[in-house]
Amino acid sequence: MEATELNIDVVYEGPYWVVLFEKIINNRRMVAKRRIGKNEPRPTELSKFFESLNYKRLRYSIVPIK
Repeated sequence: MEATELNIDVVYEGPYWVVLFEKIINNRRMVAKRRIGKNEPRPTELSKFFESLNYKRLRYSIVPIK
């Protein structure tokens, strides 16, 4: 059986606010990133962002698990 862990974080990576999508499947860590702007996003802006995002178009990169 496949073990899966999913995380979404909103972080500041100057000068931009970024949404990080992380998934770990069978000890393989994959991360996708989306920039959301230079100003700190308000809750309503985040809601609109997540509602309009096409999750199937996210491009994940494999990164080592530390």
